[in-house]
Amino acid sequence: VRRRLLEERRRVEGEPASGLRFRAGATEVFLDAARRSRVRRGESLGLAESLALTALVDAQIDYLDEPLPAGIRYGPGRTLVQGAYRTLRFGLPPGAFAPVKAPDLFGVRYRDSLLWGANETYPSDVPPSERIARNGLLVPWIQVHPLTRKPLPDALALLRLPLYRRMGRLLQHAVPPPAPAPSTGLERARFARGRTIYETTCTPCHGRYEFDPEPMPDGSPGLRSRPIRYREQLPPLDALGTDPNYAAALDDDYAAAWYGTLYYKVDLFGSRKTGTYVARPHLGLRLRAPYLHNASIPNLEALLTKPGGRPLRFRVGRAVPLDDRAVGLAVESPAANEDDPAAGVHCWDGTLPGNRPVGHEFGTDLDEEDKVALIEYLKRL
Repeated sequence: VRRRLLEERRRVEGEPASGLRFRAGATEVFLDAARRSRVRRGESLGLAESLALTALVDAQIDYLDEPLPAGIRYGPGRTLVQGAYRTLRFGLPPGAFAPVKAPDLFGVRYRDSLLWGANETYPSDVPPSERIARNGLLVPWIQVHPLTRKPLPDALALLRLPLYRRMGRLLQHAVPPPAPAPSTGLERARFARGRTIYETTCTPCHGRYEFDPEPMPDGSPGLRSRPIRYREQLPPLDALGTDPNYAAALDDDYAAAWYGTLYYKVDLFGSRKTGTYVARPHLGLRLRAPYLHNASIPNLEALLTKPGGRPLRFRVGRAVPLDDRAVGLAVESPAANEDDPAAGVHCWDGTLPGNRPVGHEFGTDLDEEDKVALIEYLKRL
């Protein structure tokens, strides 16, 4: 929906009454999405619901219509959630462009701080499903009320907690499908070698895993991974070296505003100011490209390359082919790196602050054979 809104805004820019045209187009985008959702369930969208949704869109539009810096693209699967907290919830300046990937659901039950950053914390006796439910409230918490044109009050958003508890009980069981088992002697040797490298290089931050045999849907041999040791780590930004813009959004002004919320006062979350990014579990890693918190790395081969050799431009979106060897998005020729909004494809510009494919140089010093072996292991997780 966000992608379609941006396309609609670009379409009407420069036309007379472009603001009104954009509002009309944005409303239709949201109504169409709602209709499609209802049709999938064999239902229809009623008149009262359409009017309520139109009012909600109109309340949101002032935020959605803020111009983006020249050359910025959100791209599929990314959001500016911290920017929305800062501007909509707290009335703070939005800060630097700081995109973040949508949360990976695989392995959330093992997490201590969920899902959008490392600043929300939970007492040790809070079960995984409850942690997921509480964190889920951070999304409706920044919805704009259609009448007041302000974010929903804390007390009103908290009324949704029972719904999010049901969601949490479901999502804590999210697991990746089995991966194909190594099928040749060479693959098995590389897998074993890659496992040794992983447990030496990656385990301290991302955990240790075992594999259980489980057939693939076509009946061929498969493996299902499971953590046997994972404790959430919050490595400091200066050690990771990744793009700092997202962590910078959690500044003193943000923390002070957070401490004044009802969410904080009723102990729904603990909070800490961090200069860290979460080292997440690697369950389903092969399915989670592009990589790093800002989705700046197209595939695992690029992740194991020194930052100076990583691609700065690549396409993202549902029509981009996958690269089974590199494990992730295929990096096409520079000539193919163009936007194709009709196909939901955007060109990534890694030269922009917030988008930079820097840091996380762990494993980049391995020789080529060891990198191939490590990827052979990683694509089974």
